[in-house]
Amino acid sequence: MWHSFLALEHNMVHVLQHVQEQIGDMTQPSGNKLILATEEAVLNVMRYSGSPHVHILCRQSTEQGKEVLIKDQGFPFNPLEHLKTPSEILQNTFEKDGGYGIYLMHAAVDNIVYQRENNSNILILSKYG
Repeated sequence: MWHSFLALEHNMVHVLQHVQEQIGDMTQPSGNKLILATEEAVLNVMRYSGSPHVHILCRQSTEQGKEVLIKDQGFPFNPLEHLKTPSEILQNTFEKDGGYGIYLMHAAVDNIVYQRENNSNILILSKYG
């Protein structure tokens, strides 16, 4: 079942508590990485999407792991199109071009899928093990 939160940064603690409860049986390092990626993705929604709400769904993946789905009705934005390599990030350090969070998200999980459906952005973060 989807859980909705107002897309305000002070609600992040509630989002992360919810995700932690849902993935509680995951092993420590894997669970922590999934939570880290979720935090970065949700912060991006809260700061940049223009969506009043962020919706979270946690579920078992087909690969012996967990998935966190993050949905918003904000501006279309596929973070995978903005993924940079570590050398590109270092090269742009002084330009404040961003990309650190998307790279961090990508490095923390095993798979990321972006979908645009019914005027919603849906990001699926998968962590196995």
